[in-house]
Amino acid sequence: MKRLNFLVSLVLFVLVNNIHAQVFTVSGYVSDTNSSEKILNATVIADSGKVIVVTSNHGFYSINLTAGAHILEVRGSGYFLKSKIINVQKDEFINWELQEGKEIGPVTITVGRTERIEQSTRMGNINLSGSTIKKVPMLMGEPDVLKALQLLPGVKPGVEGTSGLYVRGGSPDQNLILLDGTPLYNVSHLFGFFSTFNADALNNVELTKGGFPARYGGRLSSVIDITTKDGNQRHWKVYGNAGILALSATVEGPILKDKLSILISGRRTYAGGAINAFNGIGGPASSYRQGYYFYDLNAKVTWKLSNKDRLFYSSYMGDDLFYQNNIPSDFIFDGQVYTNSKKNELGWGNRLHTLRYTRNVKPRLFLNSILSYTQYRYRNYVDNYSNEIIDDTGVNTTTKITDFKSQIKDLSLKIELDYNLNAKNKIKYGLTSIYHQFYPGGTKLVNFDNYSNNNVDTFLGSTPVKGFENYIFAENDQVISDRIKVNYGLHYSQFILPNKFYHSLQPRVSGRYLFKSEWAIKASATYMQQYIHLLSNNSLGLPTDLWVPTNDIIKPEKSWQFSTGVAKTIKDKYILSIEAYYKTMQNVLEYKDGAAFLNSYQEWYEKITTGTGWSRGVELFLQKKVGRLNGWFSYTLSKTDRQFADINNGQKFLFKYDSRHAIAIFATYAFDEKYSLSANWVYSTGIKYTLSDVIFNGFDYDVQKIDLSTYSGRNQYTGADFHRLDVTFTKTFIKKWGNININAGAYNLYSRINPFSYAVTVNPTTGLKQLERQGLFPILPFLSVTFNNDK
Repeated sequence: MKRLNFLVSLVLFVLVNNIHAQVFTVSGYVSDTNSSEKILNATVIADSGKVIVVTSNHGFYSINLTAGAHILEVRGSGYFLKSKIINVQKDEFINWELQEGKEIGPVTITVGRTERIEQSTRMGNINLSGSTIKKVPMLMGEPDVLKALQLLPGVKPGVEGTSGLYVRGGSPDQNLILLDGTPLYNVSHLFGFFSTFNADALNNVELTKGGFPARYGGRLSSVIDITTKDGNQRHWKVYGNAGILALSATVEGPILKDKLSILISGRRTYAGGAINAFNGIGGPASSYRQGYYFYDLNAKVTWKLSNKDRLFYSSYMGDDLFYQNNIPSDFIFDGQVYTNSKKNELGWGNRLHTLRYTRNVKPRLFLNSILSYTQYRYRNYVDNYSNEIIDDTGVNTTTKITDFKSQIKDLSLKIELDYNLNAKNKIKYGLTSIYHQFYPGGTKLVNFDNYSNNNVDTFLGSTPVKGFENYIFAENDQVISDRIKVNYGLHYSQFILPNKFYHSLQPRVSGRYLFKSEWAIKASATYMQQYIHLLSNNSLGLPTDLWVPTNDIIKPEKSWQFSTGVAKTIKDKYILSIEAYYKTMQNVLEYKDGAAFLNSYQEWYEKITTGTGWSRGVELFLQKKVGRLNGWFSYTLSKTDRQFADINNGQKFLFKYDSRHAIAIFATYAFDEKYSLSANWVYSTGIKYTLSDVIFNGFDYDVQKIDLSTYSGRNQYTGADFHRLDVTFTKTFIKKWGNININAGAYNLYSRINPFSYAVTVNPTTGLKQLERQGLFPILPFLSVTFNNDK
């Protein structure tokens, strides 16, 4: 009997412990209660912090819990906290809807926060919402994603006013810019002064500049992951903006409520009207026309097939066109009659189409698949026509056409899987295949002359290249203990050309150790390889920059980056991080001295040279997201070098955009629901310029005789320091149907003449040569009106 009682007790003990040990999965989506828009980076917390997960870029979460009762809390930045008690006895699918927090009268309501920075293994990672980007004062009052990113540590602009990004010593082509998971190439309007992204269509922007997880590849310096809105599935919304430069409008709403939604957002500049005011310069006003415009159009359709299946179609189209035309006209000169016309067009643009399907395959398994097509093209077209009537000899007709074209096309398939193995292991794996078609640049030349019979019709340029870029990856975010958490993985890539094959195995690891004081120390090491490159011989990021592939002569770019730092969330209001990094770069590209992209008589790889780069620095970032006063402070101390065998006599030199110190302060304050003020101040030490020997040797002769081809060293001169203050004041008029905002402000409020370039001039008084700083933008006031029907 005692033995039987012992066996029964043992069986009951095993059963009870098995029940307690049994683990189930709770998963679902976190969304906005008003629009059903998915909330990215929201935090799901079980049992007061014992288990914490963060929603993905699809707003999806998956958390493993033992059988029994649990308290779940869901927090999102800018949203009220929501919690409930659940009794877990099986796998559950639970969706959460959060109410956006608002400031009422003099009282600031504290809203939920996202994952504390010290809990994550990620380094060099910052998120900005679309609403935050629209608050940052910008050139001409146009919200700009890339210029907002320039206010973050480790990110530097090119020259005054441009949207180029130089991240931790890298060049613009080393940034992987993703729009809904698909790469975009040229991302600027107006010759580099504005980005192609319409802020009204954006949900979230994530910048990663260090500690890259294995899912990312193909670039060396950063990943900018831009997610557009899905479209309101419950209410129709209309909102727009009319500023000095452009007009934009967005419409979103449900086709089938809670099932099928659409978003359309467009922007069109009317800067061409200002350009046309100068028509007639250089000739009769009736015969000379020039103009410029850009537009961009975002569209997205979201279809909720079931509670676990979603289908998305998104597209982007954008074009820039600058033109100068002479209207055909006749005139008489020396008794002869001539007919002349000239047409000059400079145009560039992007096309992107993405079909994405997501499915919660199993409670612990989430699928994200993307089929996409993207194209970037550039064209410079010049057509000169003349018809000369010659006495007694007939008619001489001459046509000269120069048509330069360059483009890149991609067709890609991406499949990613998130597997929630258990409470301590979050696994992500997948594959991508991209079919590239490169057309690095070619010129069609046509010369027809019926009088001399000197006719030409030919094509000169680089040979088109086609190839595949493939990669597979696997990574694991693992909790080793309450103090230690690591993310590790491998990224394997291939680049396949008709006559060449490159491949690379790239390890990635990052981790954090959490002290009892809630300070975290973090460290990471990443190896990256890049197979496509951007050839640029200017400082603006103009459309003349050419995208080219690795080949049997030009090797892939490679980098190792090591970083370490500390992080902490202070009083649930402030985020503080300090990071130090060291990065080496191999096979970076540079034009040879005197080379130019328009020289179509050479292959592109004959015009460039490759070398080595180094970058190291320390970054500080302090951010406040909660309350009426929001913003951040960033400081960067860095140094970047380059070395090429064919440049600067093989000696190491400072990178053009090396700037030792950089500071950015952004703040926005809401006085109440009707009045708000935003401002940002930036400072950086001067960038580098290459100047001729004679500037330093003190020779005294006319500036026209200075030999600008003789250099004492590459980038040997440091320009003046850069600093600028921008402000925006917003008054909101609350109507029954929605809101109207009047935004008034100024770019470069105290009219600092920041260096755009330097020129050698002669002092008219002394006759001595001098180095003259040339600025671009003085104080530029702006005014814009925005509206929405969101009540």
